[in-house]
Amino acid sequence: EKLRNYFIRLIDKVTNGSRIEINQTGTTLYYQPGLLHGGSLEHDCSPSRSIGYYLESLLCLAPFMKHPLKIVLRGVTNDQVDPSVTVAPFLHHTPNFLYCICLLSWKLPLNVMWGPATGLLLLFS
Repeated sequence: EKLRNYFIRLIDKVTNGSRIEINQTGTTLYYQPGLLHGGSLEHDCSPSRSIGYYLESLLCLAPFMKHPLKIVLRGVTNDQVDPSVTVAPFLHHTPNFLYCICLLSWKLPLNVMWGPATGLLLLFS
């Protein structure tokens, strides 16, 4: 299965009312955005990219969701392309990134937990 399908499913899970259409050949995508809903979710990520690939997008969207986002991402934790979620620099720089775009001034706590059996848990509340 193609990487874009995993990503599109993730975006569909965190939104409410989105409309997604892909033509038969897979060359055209129509996306009508819905509301950023959030909530408690689970997602299996593509084995061809690490969880960091998905996490980068979620970090940008999560602070604007209607409900706190609590998501478990399962998949590869590191690869040669994406940031590894298991290293301290990623977890250290994430709050700095959010501060730079003025989100920490809104006092949005970010909790990131990782376990080999459970996957990655990202919680914005």
